[in-house]
Amino acid sequence: MKNSLISLLLAIILTTAPAYCKVLHASAEYNAELARKAAFENIVYKIPSSQIKSHIFDKDLEENKNALKYNLRLPDREVKLYKLPFSKAYGVNTKKEKGVTYFYWHSSGYLKAVAIETAPKPGEKYPFAIYRYNPNGELTAVSFQVSPQEEYIYNKDGTLNCHWVGNTAYDKDGKVIGKSEEIAQEEE
Repeated sequence: MKNSLISLLLAIILTTAPAYCKVLHASAEYNAELARKAAFENIVYKIPSSQIKSHIFDKDLEENKNALKYNLRLPDREVKLYKLPFSKAYGVNTKKEKGVTYFYWHSSGYLKAVAIETAPKPGEKYPFAIYRYNPNGELTAVSFQVSPQEEYIYNKDGTLNCHWVGNTAYDKDGKVIGKSEEIAQEEE
């Protein structure tokens, strides 16, 4: 899950680029087209503002910042720091059933994005999709995680952005176009 979140955030940084279509062997085989069809099968392009409205500002800002600063585990949510273009943001996992919803706020506490992760089929860990929305509830990106080490990232129109294998993103020609890295928790 950690890799998928990091990958999704880093994919937003990258410009649109076709993905390298190598197929890795997992419980199911996917290429870019099969992954796209699965990811966009039941897509929701806009989520209701009522689902976002109460999260425009982080009501737990100080508690979440302290969790990051002192590396604390909170009983009802997981808080992580992410490096985004031109800023840092922190994400909060708020639900544990039927997929997971993540809210990402700027360090000032204002909402940057919402990501909704679907639940895989019962008894399976993969594949699953992650749909990323802006604060207005509009779809901005789709990620399809096919294994712990492989993920396809699409723009909202279904064009392939990149194909992640491990911590490396590839273009259609197999050229490396990005690397992910986990950043350490830092004090502000």
